[in-house]
Amino acid sequence: MPADGIVLADAHPGNTGLALRAINPSVRENQDKEVVGVDGENPPITPQKDLNLFDPANGFSTTGNSNYSKDFVQRYTTAQSDRMNEWIDQALHIRAETKAGTWRFPDDDSIIIARGGGSVAGGGASAAIFVLDIRQQCCTTQPEKLMMNDGTIVSNQIVQSVRLPNPTFAPGNPGGNDTLDNGSKNLTVTSFLSANAIKSTDSADFKQIDWCSSNNSTPCALQNISVPLLVTAMGTHYFIVDSEQYYLNYAASRDKDFVVFYGLVHGIAPCTPGTSWNVPAGANCSAVGPLNNQVTNYWNYVFNWIQTRFGT
Repeated sequence: MPADGIVLADAHPGNTGLALRAINPSVRENQDKEVVGVDGENPPITPQKDLNLFDPANGFSTTGNSNYSKDFVQRYTTAQSDRMNEWIDQALHIRAETKAGTWRFPDDDSIIIARGGGSVAGGGASAAIFVLDIRQQCCTTQPEKLMMNDGTIVSNQIVQSVRLPNPTFAPGNPGGNDTLDNGSKNLTVTSFLSANAIKSTDSADFKQIDWCSSNNSTPCALQNISVPLLVTAMGTHYFIVDSEQYYLNYAASRDKDFVVFYGLVHGIAPCTPGTSWNVPAGANCSAVGPLNNQVTNYWNYVFNWIQTRFGT
């Protein structure tokens, strides 16, 4: 049965969009493919210095916000797209050879994308630039509705996330971006192409991502959905920018609404100032003031939105 309406609760752009933002473009081309077999040799990766997100010379900090230059950000996000596109080309080549019966296996193969962000739900230890530099993916492009703890809605200001930077994915840390278990994508060719790959020319620019080149894409799906839509964003997470883009530029619904909830984390729970949380991947918040009513505010808003359109 078709849905009468849809509520997006802090929705991310899809596993493919997250994979694009997570991939580390500093992995050198000659170290981007593992050599398999008993005689395989795979020495430690030596990152390309001018694209190394975790190099203090580029702006990385372990004690506060990482401050990357505009030039670095542009080169980095473009290089993320380049590396993703190269892996797509390689996977398509393997698939074509497999179908032709000229590959080593007749059905599929495995690929390991070193420093591509983990295969686990939530993305593992990614190399997403906005995790380290909170100026990236920080805020809405125009004034939007912001629900406060006392139940009032502020609608005359740009809404900015109150998350803090999280440097714990740096190589050398347990579960860092350089590890196999938490920092690399260990997939089959089929699973990569179907749910973890998307074409683009710049990972940070919505207009330069081919959202419908994947079957796992929130922006692409929303262009084909016309029922009433409520987009909610959590004020202590990464997806405020994404949520606003869904609302402004991708949702085909005529009846649509967008609201941010101050101080809530991705799991629709209050963030405790200065303490870490792990949904997903650990981060801190700098929310101030009590947040004791925000969960109730969230569900009341959703209930009232549904009741107004569909009754009880």
